[in-house]
Amino acid sequence: MQPHRLALLASLISATAFGANANGRFDNLYTFGDSLTDTGSFGSTYKFVANNQTSLLYNQQIAKMMGIDFKPFTQGGGNYAISGSQTEGSGVAVDQPLVWMGTKEQINTYLSDHDGKADKNGLYILWTGGNDISLAIMNNPLSPYGEIDRAVGNVAEQTQTLLDNGAGTVIVPNIPNIADTPFLPTIMLTMLPLSNQQLEVIRQELNNASTPDEASRKTAIVNAMAKGLGLPGLADSVISPVYDFLHNTLTSMLEYNNQQTEQALSQLHGNIVRADVSTLFHEVLEQPQAFGFKTTVGFPCSFKVFGPYCNTGMNGYDDSQLYMFSDEHHPSPYLHQIIAEYFVSILDAPLYVSSLIHATEGMVEDARSTLDGQYQTLRTNQHELNDVQVFGGYSSHYLRRSGKNDSTFANAPSNDSTNNGSIGISWQMSEYGTAGVMISGGLNHNTPTENFSYNSHGISYGLFTQWQAPQGGWLNADMHYTTANLENIERQITLGLSNRTESGDTKARQYGGRIGAGWDIPVSSWLTTGPVLGYSWDKVHVDGYRENGNRSTSMHFSDQNKTLQTGSVGWRFDMNYYDVKPYLQVDYQRQLGDRDSKVSAAINSTATSFTTSTDKGRQDSVKAVVGANFPLNKTLKGYISTSYSNQNRDDMFSYTLGLSASF
Repeated sequence: MQPHRLALLASLISATAFGANANGRFDNLYTFGDSLTDTGSFGSTYKFVANNQTSLLYNQQIAKMMGIDFKPFTQGGGNYAISGSQTEGSGVAVDQPLVWMGTKEQINTYLSDHDGKADKNGLYILWTGGNDISLAIMNNPLSPYGEIDRAVGNVAEQTQTLLDNGAGTVIVPNIPNIADTPFLPTIMLTMLPLSNQQLEVIRQELNNASTPDEASRKTAIVNAMAKGLGLPGLADSVISPVYDFLHNTLTSMLEYNNQQTEQALSQLHGNIVRADVSTLFHEVLEQPQAFGFKTTVGFPCSFKVFGPYCNTGMNGYDDSQLYMFSDEHHPSPYLHQIIAEYFVSILDAPLYVSSLIHATEGMVEDARSTLDGQYQTLRTNQHELNDVQVFGGYSSHYLRRSGKNDSTFANAPSNDSTNNGSIGISWQMSEYGTAGVMISGGLNHNTPTENFSYNSHGISYGLFTQWQAPQGGWLNADMHYTTANLENIERQITLGLSNRTESGDTKARQYGGRIGAGWDIPVSSWLTTGPVLGYSWDKVHVDGYRENGNRSTSMHFSDQNKTLQTGSVGWRFDMNYYDVKPYLQVDYQRQLGDRDSKVSAAINSTATSFTTSTDKGRQDSVKAVVGANFPLNKTLKGYISTSYSNQNRDDMFSYTLGLSASF
């Protein structure tokens, strides 16, 4: 097995394993389109990909990541695509009456099969229009724009039909430039009386060509055609000008179609994912070696042998390298993999970005742990009126994520940790009351998933007070305002053998407060116990941001807002051993505020957007804290604590170290 095939196999295995836990966010997949999407509606001859018995189209690969059984609608499945179809009807005359179903009829058939309602939890892909453009060019090459406008209107209308009938998320990819597929040289060759032997010479030249960029691609096509004709002198004088004319003409038509469709879709309302396959296609042509391609103009079988009939072992089959195309027009299995991974990366992106809402939460949680240590020290030690205490501490928590919170295509366990330092001052303003201020700072590298990370640094300003009753009751309250810079936000994307990173920066803020109360019941001279109650309220905001660049994978994201409310009830034990004062507290916590958040996202080069909600997670959790404070000398005390909580199926461990000096 050749090295590039080993790497591809490893990539496929990795993608499959990484997406194994995906079933849950979308409960099914429904696709509509033409031969790019048809997985065998009327048998294998309708699946246009090389080695079609074993190869997977992009939608089959997505379904595999989702963990669902995906079949053509003729077999009771969710794939309604039919090869040869247009946006309305088909331009291909065949003996199967259903093949005359365009995507309009496909969608109507789907709705009829589902009592007129779309599955709101399903994922929909509508990829159509390519055959409309091809036939418009062939039927009316001088003025095809009327037919293109009709196709544009159909795509917008069909997208709206799905949304109006309840579809939650619809992917509507644009159309890659057919001028950059083998379709263009094929058109040129049909104008010439060439023998099969001459065509094979041209194919071999294309397969052997090295095309590291688009300029070399044109050179390879022109030279191959000249050699096949046996007239190398025609390369620059005749073939090149004809190629340029046809390429520019086809390109302008495709750009017009994509621009008009983009504009029409932007007027609709709903979750529309406008995948920019056209730009992705251009990126592959510009840097093919990054994706494992030596040539971007070749294909494994001879001219006129289409994907369904192109199989390993047949005469002339060439498997010496990775190909972009299965035949003169259709993507190869590997290019289908790249497309599938591209679509999934778009859907996963807002879920990754939604983790930014937790950046300031971690800072605030750490600061509150340090303040809790100071509360405990103040509560269990005597202080004179007007005493001043200066305190400081370090707090950190370690979060072990289960990878099952958001039900994405790319769920995987991950770990994260934080670092926070605090310093404060308190004043014993009465026999029973203390008030103070505290400032905290955090500097962290966060990795919510293995494909997403960011750096955060922020500062938190806080006010607090604590009151104690002679009979054993106590009450504390605090409030804070926290700001943070979230920098080097990096989203890792795998597209076949190519890996890329999209990055950006944003800011976040959080403000809120909490109140806690308890009653210490004496049990013995060294032990007290009693109930505790708590309530916290916080408002979190993360600014939207735009990733740098304008690649097919570069995206922008909306603001995020979340209101956090937590109520708790628990029990604690306080002990006193020779001035060492350990304690144990166990709380049952219930989330009362927003348990999910929403993020809107879009590709930078597109005008549509879609909104994703995160998983609500568990509403209830338990937190246990063990700690102690102890004297270091007459004026200096130390405190330490560690805690565990099981939040949203994740495990969080934390610890705090602090010092408190009295003056």
